[in-house]
Amino acid sequence: LFDSNPGAPEHVRLVEWPAEEKKTLQGIYAKYRLSGVVDPGAILDTTPLLPDAGYEELIRVAQQCEDVDVGLYSFVPETPAIKSLPDEIDDPSSLIARLIRMHKEGAGKPFVVCMESGWRYNETVDVFHEAGIPCFRHVDEAAAAIKLLSRAVKLGHSTCLTSS
Repeated sequence: LFDSNPGAPEHVRLVEWPAEEKKTLQGIYAKYRLSGVVDPGAILDTTPLLPDAGYEELIRVAQQCEDVDVGLYSFVPETPAIKSLPDEIDDPSSLIARLIRMHKEGAGKPFVVCMESGWRYNETVDVFHEAGIPCFRHVDEAAAAIKLLSRAVKLGHSTCLTSS
């Protein structure tokens, strides 16, 4: 996303997890039986097996990590492991409701989400937008927006991040 792009500003990079956070992430992976399938790295690969609560746990670690300035959280909603369809997103235990609560709580860092999915998830994207959370349809667009925002902040410009 960032490191592989030669045009990325040098101050925009993927996180190198500090030891304490890495240990916490490994514990979450073990709790949800992802260990041995994937390992926590700069990009937290989760497979479609992780439930809503597991995503929240991982995201909270990232949001509280001093080495993370902004979060980009992309998930594949086409899985029965998370509640992401329009008739499920109002459930307080859904990932969408959890992310909206985190945003309202001021969860530590700014973040954007990405849902690379079809028309069945348009309403879910709209719910994120209505809650004030930028939601992109492609992770590359989200990464590009973060790079532009970062560049503007570094240059001292006032910024506003939106998505469509």
